[in-house]
Amino acid sequence: MEHLRELSVEIGSRGPTSENEKKAGNYIECMMKSIGMNVEMEEFKSKTSIFAIFDIVIILFIIAGIIFSISAFVAFLVSLAAVAISIAEMNMKEVVSTIMPKKQSRNIIGKIAPTDKAKKRVVLMGHYDSAKPLPLFHPVVVRYFDLIMIVVFLSMVFTTVFYGLGSLVGFFASTSMYSIYFWYASFPFVGYLSIIFVMIAYGELFAKPTNGANDNASGISVILQVAEILSKERLKNTEIWCAAMGCEEAGTVGTMRYLDKHAEELQGSFLFSVDCVGTGNLRYVVKEGIMKTISVPSELVNLVTETADRNPELQVKPLVLKYKVSDSFPVLSRGLKAMCIIAVDEKNLPLNWHWKTDVYEKIEENTVEKAKEFVIEILRTIDAK
Repeated sequence: MEHLRELSVEIGSRGPTSENEKKAGNYIECMMKSIGMNVEMEEFKSKTSIFAIFDIVIILFIIAGIIFSISAFVAFLVSLAAVAISIAEMNMKEVVSTIMPKKQSRNIIGKIAPTDKAKKRVVLMGHYDSAKPLPLFHPVVVRYFDLIMIVVFLSMVFTTVFYGLGSLVGFFASTSMYSIYFWYASFPFVGYLSIIFVMIAYGELFAKPTNGANDNASGISVILQVAEILSKERLKNTEIWCAAMGCEEAGTVGTMRYLDKHAEELQGSFLFSVDCVGTGNLRYVVKEGIMKTISVPSELVNLVTETADRNPELQVKPLVLKYKVSDSFPVLSRGLKAMCIIAVDEKNLPLNWHWKTDVYEKIEENTVEKAKEFVIEILRTIDAK
């Protein structure tokens, strides 16, 4: 709770690449060194927002709608490109991201050696930046976040299909007059996308990042506490890496840059992202993703399920995470073994997710304690096998 207070109260708002994100990184580095960890810093450059990409994609659809009256075929190509960009970006393929303005951030990695020869490696990951409270994450609206995202994607697809059909009909002189009706049919979908554009743009321009107590000062605090315990009670054959990631809220950028450097040596390792464990019901994620879900390898699921069954008092259950991705998603995307530990409400959403109410006073100490115990039990299970 002391770590949590320092990160979410004393430092507070920690937007990606911000000065406060840097302060949080300095605090984490200091804490890791104070418990005797071997600490490394890895700097990288990152965009400052993931949602700005959504607005760029929606702008392309609006441009396509304007172009349609001149050339339906060009409008179709523009909308098709927008769909391709959104799918690529949501699946960790950086397209528009590569040309967006970037600023400095960093990952902090602390290591704990085992008492005997290291035969296994476990990486505990958590991000230390915080998100802006966009109108999309208002407590009333966020309840339907999964439905909102589905309608966004369907609107993109239907608009592209209508422009394609309008282009096709336009090639035939006898029916070209009917092409305009496909343009009219796209209006509701482009209108819906325009509303989403305004909501995102308003938040990006005027909102200040949250204090991020649950998301994700809680995860970092658990990792630091686990590290402190295991630095004194070291595992026998399992090396522990604790990785504090920057710029997760900009699109898991810190994790992607981390994997760019370490993916090869992480083959065979287990990676756990600890995310939003400050309040709610503790869960372990067996599958996650928004447009495309990826399953956690069965070896890891079985191991964590065994741990959960052996500790029924923690009341940890499996979860399919469909409305967001954690730092585990880019790891899974590269074929590595990863799993997210998270706490959620009855709607399977993190409490106070990306909203102004994500403050220290809303944290449940019992939930944080359970998360710490569960992570330690998982690590001991791995070491014992």
